[in-house]
Amino acid sequence: CEVLIYGLPGEPTYDYLDECAEKIRKHKDLDVVIGIGGGSAMDMAKGIAVLMTNEGPGIKYRGFPKGINRPLPVIAIPTTAGTGSEATYNAVFIDTKEQKKLGINTVMNFPALSILDPKLVSTCPPAVIASSGMDALTHAIESFVSKKATVLSRMFSVEAIRLLIPNLEKVLDFPEDLEIKGNLQLGAFLAIIALINSSSGPAGALSYLLGTWYKVPHGSAGAIFLPRIHKFNFDRGYYDYSILYDAINPDEQNKEDKKEKARYVIDKIFFLNKKLGVKEGLFSYGVKKEDLCKFEQEALT
Repeated sequence: CEVLIYGLPGEPTYDYLDECAEKIRKHKDLDVVIGIGGGSAMDMAKGIAVLMTNEGPGIKYRGFPKGINRPLPVIAIPTTAGTGSEATYNAVFIDTKEQKKLGINTVMNFPALSILDPKLVSTCPPAVIASSGMDALTHAIESFVSKKATVLSRMFSVEAIRLLIPNLEKVLDFPEDLEIKGNLQLGAFLAIIALINSSSGPAGALSYLLGTWYKVPHGSAGAIFLPRIHKFNFDRGYYDYSILYDAINPDEQNKEDKKEKARYVIDKIFFLNKKLGVKEGLFSYGVKKEDLCKFEQEALT
């Protein structure tokens, strides 16, 4: 048995994965890798699981590796409510040389077991609750509007939003309430199921750049863009957000027209950003004006 404490201030890199895997590889008789923590800790567990049965550095398996040996089983125990790493095979890693976030992604790396316990979220700092919660909301809303969404995936998106929006609004006011934390955990779990069965969107893609270049927490990075992207859609006549209004206001489904319901949802996302302390704009995270062209070019590739 070997216990590793995640030691990076941000998201994991391939270099750090190699450093940790070197300590684990000396154990030849391990049966399982357990990841306890936020998304980075669970992603590290998945990466180590791959390297325990496959030779070479982690970057050798970046992207979507084919023809690899089956990784060790992974047990995922999230202590945040947002990333959804406990429900996916994806494991995010940053290539520090190319300054890109790529990951190790193989369908053999779905966790064998995930344990959702709201008591483990109860001691999260407010900033972590805010970032991870908005990460889950980004997954839910972007999967809902995805062109690849299906009737089934949208069922998960809508149920996730029904759980996430009201409870994100209350979580900082009632920090000891385990029901709120449990609802956020379940909402995050459902949101990532919706996402992996549809697709991510521009807020998720743009957040990768903020995380890689400026070390912005992934959830907060996506939250900056989330309301503005969907206001852009709304301003151009996309009003299906009204379906989400009906999910979070089940007793008022007939009180407002479709456009006003959609507007309510967009305004609610802006409100949650403010309530949860998400900073306004890119410049507040260290982005400089001269970086914007590069930012735009990378975001479109």
